Amino acid sequence: MRFFVFLTSCLVSLATHANGILDRAYEQYSLRDFTPTGIKNVVSAQYNYDRMKNRLGGIPGEYARVRSLQAMVFIAIADPQQRKFYVDQGFGGANSAYLSFKSKYGQNPLSNSSLGEYEKKVYADLLYWGARISEEWIKDQGGSLTFERKKLINNMEQLINSGWGCLNHGGAFSFLGRLEEAYTCAPWNGEVVLRLAQEYKQKGQPEKAIALLKKFLEKKPTDLSLELIPENTRDQKKAISLLQDWGAIQRPQAVPGEYIVELHQPLQLQFKNTFSLGEVKTWISPKVFVLKRSPLETDNAVITSVLQSRSVKRIEPNYIYQHFGVSDPLFHLQWAVQNIGQADPLGQVGYPGVDIQLPDAWKITTGNSRITVAVIDTGLDIHHPDLQGNIWTNPLEAEGKPGVDDDSNGFVDDIHGWDFVKNQPLTGDEEGHGTHCAGIIGAVGNNGIGVAGVNWNVKLMGVRFLDSRGGGSLDLALKAVQYATLMKVYIMSNSWGGGGYSEILKNAIQEANNQGILFVAAAGNNGENTDVMPSYPSSYPMENILSVAAISNQGRLAHFSNFGEETVDIAAPGQNIMSTLPQGRYESFSGTSMATPYVAGAAALVLSHENLTAKELKNRLLKTVTPLNQLRGKVNSSGYLNTLAALNNTTQTDDFYDPSRWNKIQEGISTPHPYPANTQKEIEFHQPGAQFMAVRFSKLDIEKNYDRIFFLDSQKRIIASWTGAHNEEYSPIIAGDRLYIRFNSDSFIQNYGFDIDQLVFK
Repeated sequence: MRFFVFLTSCLVSLATHANGILDRAYEQYSLRDFTPTGIKNVVSAQYNYDRMKNRLGGIPGEYARVRSLQAMVFIAIADPQQRKFYVDQGFGGANSAYLSFKSKYGQNPLSNSSLGEYEKKVYADLLYWGARISEEWIKDQGGSLTFERKKLINNMEQLINSGWGCLNHGGAFSFLGRLEEAYTCAPWNGEVVLRLAQEYKQKGQPEKAIALLKKFLEKKPTDLSLELIPENTRDQKKAISLLQDWGAIQRPQAVPGEYIVELHQPLQLQFKNTFSLGEVKTWISPKVFVLKRSPLETDNAVITSVLQSRSVKRIEPNYIYQHFGVSDPLFHLQWAVQNIGQADPLGQVGYPGVDIQLPDAWKITTGNSRITVAVIDTGLDIHHPDLQGNIWTNPLEAEGKPGVDDDSNGFVDDIHGWDFVKNQPLTGDEEGHGTHCAGIIGAVGNNGIGVAGVNWNVKLMGVRFLDSRGGGSLDLALKAVQYATLMKVYIMSNSWGGGGYSEILKNAIQEANNQGILFVAAAGNNGENTDVMPSYPSSYPMENILSVAAISNQGRLAHFSNFGEETVDIAAPGQNIMSTLPQGRYESFSGTSMATPYVAGAAALVLSHENLTAKELKNRLLKTVTPLNQLRGKVNSSGYLNTLAALNNTTQTDDFYDPSRWNKIQEGISTPHPYPANTQKEIEFHQPGAQFMAVRFSKLDIEKNYDRIFFLDSQKRIIASWTGAHNEEYSPIIAGDRLYIRFNSDSFIQNYGFDIDQLVFK
């Protein structure tokens, strides 16, 4: 008996010694001691614990295994040379330990009354460190192993149910507390995020639920979440659906009870009006038609039932698209054409040179009437005195017989285009948006009236599918794109979007691409990152689509403009833009709707000077942008349209408004980390003699959409505002020698705050 007691005490002593070794190594790693010595200490501790787990039984042995897994995670992260061995060993050990523990103590050991709190903690820690090492292993495998993903998710489900997960737990939790603890351990896990958001909503905390889902959606494909769990896109779709259900983001609108159906093969003529799946409203092409069903049926029910037919290739709701334009007060100066620092209609003084360099471009060319641009919109006023000279005319129809399809294209008397809303020849524009876009592209220049378009000579084809309220359905959009493709235009200008993803519309744009047509599309006016929240059609990843964001006369991304480093290509002037309106009028509009025709017009101007394919034309416009610091990370080209450089095929490198090249003063201004609730803080920067000022945030992370930083000029006018994360970025540029920063937070979520490390000035 004495010998047994002696042996037990020796084993406990050995375990305690090994525990001390690993505790010291863990402490070093908490201090980020990733030196060779630090790694050696962890390796040694892990080795000792591997030995102990084979000698100790029951809970002490499992605890030894937990600490061993913990060491393996540290090594995997810190030491590339040791990584593979310990990740492989750790992954195998984690899963065998998980199964072993369950076989000993039941499916859910936390419900086993024979286990005390310490034993439950060991089990929870085993789940956590097992999930961590599994995460590293799956990451090394490329994240494509669905079976292993499910195993990891099962571990995380156990983690949620346990309410434990991090080493320094705080005892028993409510279910909400359990979810919050699980989220702390695995914020990349979509199932954890979704369940926590729903719990916040049920507990009367919708703001926290919405912020949580939007933060999850902001993760880029390079983040761990998508490398680890490729199917996480499924969880992202669920997150978007919840946000739509809660009214936090807009759900794509569709015509009630209408669907676009595409068949595998054209249907025989005798069956076209008696299709068994429902009423056929209209045929768009031999294989595509509009199906009518009862508005009381849900989309999922209709789609499921229709797809059971073997003849159906796909079915989609008949989405409604809107134009991306907003009316602003009248002004008479076209700052986008030449910005000399004049004020816009709202009194905002522009920064000289922030324009598309048109006056010098016009010395090379003012356009060519052989280039036809389809303005796919609300129509256009064919009698406007500033547009009349550039309206496209179909010669066979104009010179043919009224009521006869003289060119045999299926459209009778389409002399200046087609109105798909009324299904008749285009005669005008009831809303005005299309006429405004057309004037930006091709209002006649140097004629002594009104404004000058990018092209003084061009042909503008009106293709209407948006109604008098600015909305249009997917079936009409398809017809409009197909018509412009049929008529072999060079460029399509599309200042609309917002409907859901449509493979059928994408295919129609692809057909335009096959015909060598450039499709210029507005990025949208929701102020969102379309890498995360796509806006169609601009977000389709196609070589002929050129997606356009909007900037102001101060070279900033317009507050309403969508952006996206991967899904938005270029920026162009889009705030307070003067152009034509029906009945000979002129007015200022704002929107990516206005930026889009500037790019479409520039494309036409380049084609008037040089023959290029659609792909070459797109690359030319992107390669020759004016670089702008404010657009880095916001649009793919990191710049805005430069017509002169596009014509000359010259690459621009100088960015006058690049704060990184300015005079620098080191600062050390920070908020508390995290910042307090209900913060109201204002900071003043003063640099005598400065013409422009900005500050650099080495780190900025505040609650998105609820906490904000405002940037004010010397007169304390708000020039711009930020929310969310902006790490290692310069602030918006403020003209003058004083810059004020105002930080306001609410009482809900408090994130890191910010650190300012530089004041820069010019």
